[in-house]
Amino acid sequence: MAEQGIKIVEKEGVFHLSGILNEYSDFSSLAKKPEPLRLNMRQVSRLNSIGVRNLLKFLRSEEH
Repeated sequence: MAEQGIKIVEKEGVFHLSGILNEYSDFSSLAKKPEPLRLNMRQVSRLNSIGVRNLLKFLRSEEH
């Protein structure tokens, strides 16, 4: 069974990430949000290298 990725909820201009940061994490809901993005990752329970790589790739992209 594939593990679900990250859950993203916006509260007062801060994006709260919770769950597992892995290859299934989808950051598309952060696209086209005003910069700078404020991320709270306090509730991320686990992460792997692919999830971190995908987050960094998203943050470097022109789409956000």
